[in-house]
This record gives sequence, structure tokens and C-alpha cells, in this order.
Amino acid sequence: MEHVLTALVALVVSGGVALADGPPPWHDPPPKDDNHVTGVPVGGDRSDGDTIEEAWVIAGLPFTGTGNTCLFNDDYDETCPYGGSISPDIVYAFAPPSNMLLVGDLCEGWPYSYDTKMYIYEDAEGNLIACDDDACGSSLGYASYIYNAGLFAGHVYYVVVDGYGGDCGNYLLKLFEGFPCVFDCVDGIPEGEPECYTDYEDTYNAGCDDVPYMFQDVIPCDVSQSRTVARVEPLSSARTCVLTLTGIS
Repeated sequence: MEHVLTALVALVVSGGVALADGPPPWHDPPPKDDNHVTGVPVGGDRSDGDTIEEAWVIAGLPFTGTGNTCLFNDDYDETCPYGGSISPDIVYAFAPPSNMLLVGDLCEGWPYSYDTKMYIYEDAEGNLIACDDDACGSSLGYASYIYNAGLFAGHVYYVVVDGYGGDCGNYLLKLFEGFPCVFDCVDGIPEGEPECYTDYEDTYNAGCDDVPYMFQDVIPCDVSQSRTVARVEPLSSARTCVLTLTGIS
């Protein structure tokens, strides 16, 4: 039977972390107009940060970097879910001293930034481990946010700040170590969804996997405790929160 589980989530910094295998596959992207694309690429001679070969080196975390991508050239692009970008991009390089999780945040550049895209390569162009276009949402200018990308000691990771379409502009990049979630599940609440069967189509609470999106209201539910923010800030100690998730038992 499928249940809705209320979980107490301890968010902790840990030396032994479970690392993701790579970015998820993308469904067809929702439409997004180009009316907000205002940057004008300048390009020109190569400079520090223009490519992987000239990447700006990050000595340690946390890290904050700023700049203007319009002054650079268009060298890379990835689809997550929007492809075909001709935006100029800039590259940072980081070699983690140990296995870790990395958070990349471009949200805080708004309203002075542009419609960004951000992705991470391991060791070489094309070896993609994480990618995001619009996680910060329209209210923050479609800026990008990567949560808990898995990094391994002995490799070099290239963080690319790119743009949607042909957009470019100012950016504020924050990189810091992430933390894994440890779940301590308590009593489950029956969900009430019909039993699954072969070729079953979920029209009950398919979430973001269906169009239009389908979500179920959980009652009783303490809304103040059943939501968790998508963005996190750098942590110096453990944090505990409560959220509601769907699982099968």
C-alpha cells in the first residue's frame, strides 16, 4: 500500500556521503519566452575564465565570484531542459580535497543578474554531472541553482556559468559544501490512492511528472512543518527540519 510518510529529516555535514550518479533525464521543457533576454555579448580575445583551459581556479570553499559573462565567448552548452544557447560562458575549476557534496547558487545575483544556466563537468567538457537552468524561478529572474552535486577527490570539476538563449550579464556565484539528508521515518498516514496495476496511470498525485502538475493535499497537516525550502545556505552545524514525502511500503 502506498502511504504518505512524515519524516524527521536531520540535515548533517558528514565525511562519508552518498553521491549522485549524474543529472536526471529531462522531460519536454515548458515554454519560456525571450522577452526578458537583454544581454548583448561582446566576446573578443581569450581571457582568464573563458574556457576550461583558462578556468579560474577555486582554492577552497565557501567561494563567492562575480563578473559579467557578456565579456566572454560562447564555448559550451548543455540541455537542462533548454538547449541551443549561444550565450557566452565563464568557467571555474575546483579540485575537492575529499569526497563531498557541492551547492552552486546564482539566485542571489537578482535583480542585477540575467537568465542564467549553470552546469558542472568532471575532468573534461561533456562529462556532465549536474545542470540547472531555472531553479530559482521567475521571481528571481530564472537564475540557476544546483543542489548537492557529488564530487570525488582526485578529480577536477568545472563549474560553467552560462545563459539561456543568447542572454548574458552580471552574475553572483556562491559555491559551498552541501550536506546529506538522513531520514528517520515515523508513523505513516494512509494516502487513499487506488492500488497500482500494470500500465496504471497516476492521476492522483503524480507531481511534476505529469502535465498539468498533480499534487495531493495531506490532511491533517501542519503546513508550517510540511514544507521545506529548495535553497539552503552554508551551514556550520547540523540542522533539523520536518517535511512530508511520499513513499511505498
